Amino acid sequence: MSEALLVCIMDALAKPFDPSEIKWKPKTIRGDKALMLPYVDARVIMDRLDEVMTIGGWRDSYKELTSEAGSVECTLSLFINGQWISKSNVGSLSEQPDDGDKLKAAYSDALKRAAVNWGIGRYLYRCAPQWVAFDPAKKVPVGHPKLVIPPRNRKALSGGAMLPDSPICQEQSERLSKVIRQLAEAVDVKPGVIWRKLLSKLNLGAEVTMSQLTVQQYQHACKIVLDELVLLETPTHVPVIAQERGDAFEPPQGNAAPFALEPPARG
Repeated sequence: MSEALLVCIMDALAKPFDPSEIKWKPKTIRGDKALMLPYVDARVIMDRLDEVMTIGGWRDSYKELTSEAGSVECTLSLFINGQWISKSNVGSLSEQPDDGDKLKAAYSDALKRAAVNWGIGRYLYRCAPQWVAFDPAKKVPVGHPKLVIPPRNRKALSGGAMLPDSPICQEQSERLSKVIRQLAEAVDVKPGVIWRKLLSKLNLGAEVTMSQLTVQQYQHACKIVLDELVLLETPTHVPVIAQERGDAFEPPQGNAAPFALEPPARG
């Protein structure tokens, strides 16, 4: 697996969540105001892992720590470049009254913290907490806090812009070019064929250049190429490039990429 492809995996793991998936919890409550922190449920983390690594490309294990009462350690392993790579972190009990719920929360917290070690949701820790109006009786904020990413933290780990509608940087353009060439070589077609397929799947015109892609479009293009390269490494997978109306080329024989993914529904 090339370095460019590994960075594409990192980018896909670290991309911001859809705003609808972000929740808020109070860190400090002072009368009718609360300092709110953004977070996501453990299920959102699992969805991201399934999306990027596939369901068989990651696994998690847990250990209750006797040395720290109520703490749970999660080891999150991803299958990368033919081997399992693991990172661990520790979650703690919640303040819920039920002991069973407290322990469940510790497991969820441990998974989310281990995922942060892989870059998933790490940007949320960089977002400034916000003071908002709070209903102390219902223990909920009044209205919805707005997620604010500080300007100095608006770049992904790889150096690319994190805002979905921002144009990609030169480094991201070069990275996508590398993985396109890698896939083209693997399926024995010219890189231009792969690029035209990507533009079609992104619902973009043939005149669009790589430097004109937004971050969201770049991330989806990387996912398409990544999925195809992962499938090509599966011995039982023998895909064939899908014929689409208007194609002027003949599909190669043998291992080739189908490009069957649909463009993103949101955005």
